[in-house]
Amino acid sequence: MSDDNIQSGPARDDMYQSMAIKLVNSGVLTPVAEFVKDVRAVAGFRASPRQITAALDGLSDSGESIDVASVAAVVGKSRGDRSQRQRRNAREWNALGAALTLQGLDGTPEGQREFLGITRQVAGSHANDALLLQLSLILAGDGIELSPRTVGLIGKRLAKSAADLTDLQLADHALREYASLNRPQPTLRQQRKTSVAARRTGPVEYQNKPGKRRWKPGGRRRLTIQFPKKPDDDR
Repeated sequence: MSDDNIQSGPARDDMYQSMAIKLVNSGVLTPVAEFVKDVRAVAGFRASPRQITAALDGLSDSGESIDVASVAAVVGKSRGDRSQRQRRNAREWNALGAALTLQGLDGTPEGQREFLGITRQVAGSHANDALLLQLSLILAGDGIELSPRTVGLIGKRLAKSAADLTDLQLADHALREYASLNRPQPTLRQQRKTSVAARRTGPVEYQNKPGKRRWKPGGRRRLTIQFPKKPDDDR
């Protein structure tokens, strides 16, 4: 559904209700319709409800203060012409633009496409836009710095199983994969020490007396041959 088609009707009402909840939770008591009007006036263009909702989500997730000026700033920086590709998952694309903007990155539609383009190159053909957008928003919502390489690597690992996961399960798996990617790797020196220690592992050798031949448990003992005594001639 395009932004032009949600200016009235149930979809608009649901979006305005969502905005109202976020505003109240942030301590903003201005009516939603008036808040939207003020944001559009400050931004200098007729921002869509989706764009304003995405800005509110991004500011809320990042812990930033929410007011007309901050929302208008995020909306203004993510403004631009959207491709047909970006209209298929418009809400997620808008949210990505807000998240990129709040992290000091290019949140315009062109910047969004560039970010996801690099991400798809890393993730491979099995990861689609919807999955990579969702993973990006999961990381951004957890306060993690967005990197197309990081999102792409996580998408590559989860692409084949993502369809069978719920949203909560996907978020849990994504954060686990992120932690795995950022786990410190052993240095070359540590690897060498581990390798040497492994080669030295073996049966413990015991030494009875200094200078004596070493004997290992279970090893063969040296046989001592004793000759019979010579008969006594006096008998």
